[in-house]
Amino acid sequence: HDALPIYDILPLRRSWFTEFSQRFPAEVGLPFQCNVLLSLLNDRSARELKEAGCGLLIFGLESGSERMRELMKRPPVTNDEIIRLSKLLHTYQLHIGTYNMVGLPTETTEEMLETIKLNAAVRPDKMNVFFFQPYPNTDIHRLAVEMGLFEPGRDLYSNWKTGPVLEESKVTHEQIAFVARFFKLL
Repeated sequence: HDALPIYDILPLRRSWFTEFSQRFPAEVGLPFQCNVLLSLLNDRSARELKEAGCGLLIFGLESGSERMRELMKRPPVTNDEIIRLSKLLHTYQLHIGTYNMVGLPTETTEEMLETIKLNAAVRPDKMNVFFFQPYPNTDIHRLAVEMGLFEPGRDLYSNWKTGPVLEESKVTHEQIAFVARFFKLL
């Protein structure tokens, strides 16, 4: 998907996005990729993304477990809504990319598999899977510290692609790493 990256969250600002969707194809005329919040998607925004030339629409699916997404304080979107919205995007022949995480606080093996199953239902053209990182000054960081799963001040940046960072009791590092490594094949 060769497309001009636009790292803004479209269509966060409704009036700006409507104007963008009309002007961008006329004035630039290149395919682009962008991030989107599922809670902002509807038929109108999907149509405008297609008309604007969106080549790849990426959203944070994060987890197939509604419990995990609630724990992370993500906008409330159910799995059924995610599937419905992905079908809408496919209707407009928009390519889809997903961001996914494994190794979340208190996440079970079953919940990691729910993430894989939800991706299968969404049918993304591109999937990214990352190990959960408890970034400082976030609610989920505080929770991980309070639960004794993460030691404050620990280096996060040297292993965000190499392995899990939480000390979980329900799932081993090896199990989390296995799911991440074979995510696209499972």
